[in-house]
Amino acid sequence: MNTPPQKKQAQRKLEARLAVLAREVLAAHKPTVVAITGSVGKTGTKDAIASVLKAHGTVRVSEGNYNNELGLPLAIFGERSPGKKLFGWWGVMRRARALSRAGADYPKMLVLEMGMDHPGDLAGLVAIAQPTIGVVTNIGESHLEFFESVDAIAKEKSTVVSALGSTGVAILNSDDPRVRAMAALHSGKTITFGMGPEASVRAVDSTITEELSEGHPQDQMMHRLQGLGVPLGTSFTLTHAGQSAPVTLQRMLGKQQIYAALAAAAVGIAHGMSIKEIAEALSDFAAPKGRMNLIPGVKDSLLIDDSYNSAPASAFAALDVLGSLKPAGRRIAVLGDMAELGTATEPGHQEVGQHAAHTCDFAIFVGPKSKFSALAAEQAGLVDERQTHVLDSRQVEAVLQSVMRAGDVVLVKGSQIMRMERVVKALMAEPERASELLVRQSEGWENNP
Repeated sequence: MNTPPQKKQAQRKLEARLAVLAREVLAAHKPTVVAITGSVGKTGTKDAIASVLKAHGTVRVSEGNYNNELGLPLAIFGERSPGKKLFGWWGVMRRARALSRAGADYPKMLVLEMGMDHPGDLAGLVAIAQPTIGVVTNIGESHLEFFESVDAIAKEKSTVVSALGSTGVAILNSDDPRVRAMAALHSGKTITFGMGPEASVRAVDSTITEELSEGHPQDQMMHRLQGLGVPLGTSFTLTHAGQSAPVTLQRMLGKQQIYAALAAAAVGIAHGMSIKEIAEALSDFAAPKGRMNLIPGVKDSLLIDDSYNSAPASAFAALDVLGSLKPAGRRIAVLGDMAELGTATEPGHQEVGQHAAHTCDFAIFVGPKSKFSALAAEQAGLVDERQTHVLDSRQVEAVLQSVMRAGDVVLVKGSQIMRMERVVKALMAEPERASELLVRQSEGWENNP
């Protein structure tokens, strides 16, 4: 049996071989490479960019969390991980070698998410796939467990901008000062996006809407939501260089989704698309599973499924959305532990608890770290009869089934380790659609504790 050091050495060798093959494939086909990084919102931004670019050619998008030294080459190859199957990896490399040969079919554009856990991670990723277009969504406290400060996180994230050649394009969130400052690292073209007046690509007049624009595609889920008389999405006006066009994001709420759409619009502009073309393309944008998706719940309730992951910044944003709603019932927040916050663990959870006290009518805090949220929420006015604390996501259903009533809106959010999608599945009006609508529904995840 291999010892842990031997396993690590074997993985490093595999990653090195995959990196070589990935560079060979990219050298052979020279696709436009859009690299996305940031503390939160990477996946939604990636999917929004793909929705815009597919109107102009073939696009390959990295799947799931294929955003590290092992996953990024797989995204470049268009392969799925064979896990521990040795012959599966041999097959991946054999097909990758074939893909690098002249005449092999390959997409014109790659949209790749680049993640990190430790200092230096992004340098390794941009060495595999040097970006043509680099997108930075925002900088927050995620990964503080491995970095000494938020500024250190920003420095690591800026690697994607520094890696751009003079002909590359930097797409930067101008509403985030740390991201905006990255423009100084790039000698080529920079396009900024945001809601503030400094942004080149802006969203103005944003609103939560209960009506969809005429001709907007609707599915069974939308019809059911319309029957509840609840918010159906987010609308705004997209502006750039004196041009504007209306955009409606169906079954999506919150600024996070608008920022994803704005980043995608900036990439479209860098690719030569018009504002009208971009707005039309965004009508096909669907939020990734577990990111502020609207799902009908039991007892004629509405679920806001934000169960994919959590960090203080994204929790504040989700709570702001909940607080802005005026449902027939109550605003209920189910908030799980936030992981990888390091020294910010206690203050981060306290701040989320304080924010919950001002944005919801009832809260369930889930997990051992969330005791800090519960105590802070109580001190801020969310007293005992308006909140409870449990240790496991599997305990939430019993609490909610006893307190929920028609017209309630329930926000569900927490880090991956908390498995908050279990809460959404238990409360869905159509639980048979869980595999279609929720995150972590594969057999591997389902069997995890």
